[in-house]
Amino acid sequence: MYTTKTLRLGVLCSLIVCLLCMAACSRKTAEQKTEAAMAKKGGMIALLELANPEMAESVTAMIDARLAAQGIKYAGVHVQDGGLIKAELPAVTDEEAVERARYILQACGKLELWAAYRFPDLYPQLEQLHSTDSLLNILQAPISYDGTLIPTPAIGRVLMDDTARVNAILASPAAQAALPEDVRFRWSAHVVDYEYLELIALKATADGQPLFSGECITDVEQIKVKKGNIPNVSLTMNEQAAEAWAQYTREHVGESIAFVVDGAVYSYPTIMAEIPGGKSQIAGNMTFEEADDMVSVLKHGPLPCEVRIVEENIVNPK
Repeated sequence: MYTTKTLRLGVLCSLIVCLLCMAACSRKTAEQKTEAAMAKKGGMIALLELANPEMAESVTAMIDARLAAQGIKYAGVHVQDGGLIKAELPAVTDEEAVERARYILQACGKLELWAAYRFPDLYPQLEQLHSTDSLLNILQAPISYDGTLIPTPAIGRVLMDDTARVNAILASPAAQAALPEDVRFRWSAHVVDYEYLELIALKATADGQPLFSGECITDVEQIKVKKGNIPNVSLTMNEQAAEAWAQYTREHVGESIAFVVDGAVYSYPTIMAEIPGGKSQIAGNMTFEEADDMVSVLKHGPLPCEVRIVEENIVNPK
């Protein structure tokens, strides 16, 4: 009996050793492929710092999945001493590719759907605030030539250099007293007319949250709208959220909804009819490449902690 147990234990230990060796060899092979690809094509090397180093392994896996979705072959993403992450991206050398890679590596990937105010709803409060904090002097408000208030969630356009001034005014005690408690302001994700950002007025739920968050999304993909060949990002909700979404859109026809990714508003369409089946689309001012990047980021959910590039180098082919 003792001999049999000893034999079984020996076989088990040998099996474990073999599996560990196979894993080590597999990793070594992957690292060798990355090294060979970097030597042949050059590429980008980035060192990432995490707000929570204990999340390094899960962050590494998610970034690896994002890069794979982008079609970056033989990318190497490994945890370093101290919880830092080293990312090696073969063939990523030109300015556009590097900029896209920065987004993929650092973007949180937090998606939210918010109800939205319309400019006429907030104009009395903004006018009251104007008497104390001259906000309307900075904003290019959506008012037509005949004085009509345009019903849009974008309450104004602001020169990029003036966004800090606007943020300070909105955070002032006067603004807090004048504006509704449930209003939240976010900037547009894209620049308008080369030098402006739009300021979007969102409406929080009773508990201060968006209507829906990324946790309810089961699939994300890019689709092309035939008319105008415009890129769109299609979102599919789980069954429970799909029912709530259908009910909300049925009850709020004519109102606006805002799609917010990582705190920036990508689009704020008007609800034209009930939207069944849990399907919706982000159709902002995006290029096809930007839509691709958004899909790669949103498809795998948000990163568990903040990530930022602390060191970056472009390596030329050897």
